[in-house]
Amino acid sequence: MTPVEVLAAHREESRLFSMADEGFSIILCACGAELEGGAAHAAHVLDALAKAGHVVVDLPEPDIDNGRQKVWTSSIADVILGEYMGVLIDWSDADDSPTPDELRALAAALLAAAVAAEGGRA
Repeated sequence: MTPVEVLAAHREESRLFSMADEGFSIILCACGAELEGGAAHAAHVLDALAKAGHVVVDLPEPDIDNGRQKVWTSSIADVILGEYMGVLIDWSDADDSPTPDELRALAAALLAAAVAAEGGRA
C-alpha cells in the first residue's frame, strides 16, 4: 500500500464517546479499531505505516548553519550542503562498523540535506 492508501484506510471514522472537558474520547478507525483518544489513533496510524514499509522521519536541524553552508554531523559522516557545491558526505575515519542507530542518524541527515537543497525546511 502507498502511504496515501494507508492513511485512507486508517482515517478517523467517528468518535463513539467524547468527554472533551476530560480530554478523553473513543475513536473508531476506518479499519475497525477502537482507540482511546487522538494520540492512540495517531500511534495506530504510524504503526500501520511502518507495517506497510513506510517510516516517518523527524528531520534534524543542521548543527552548523552559517548562511553559506549547512552541516549535519553524525558519528560516521558529516553531511554538508554548500551554497554552490550541492550535498557532500564527509566520511569519518571510524574503524568500527556503524550501528543501526548511527545509520538511521546519517539517513535522517541525508534526507534533511536533500529537503534543504530543494528549498524546504532547514
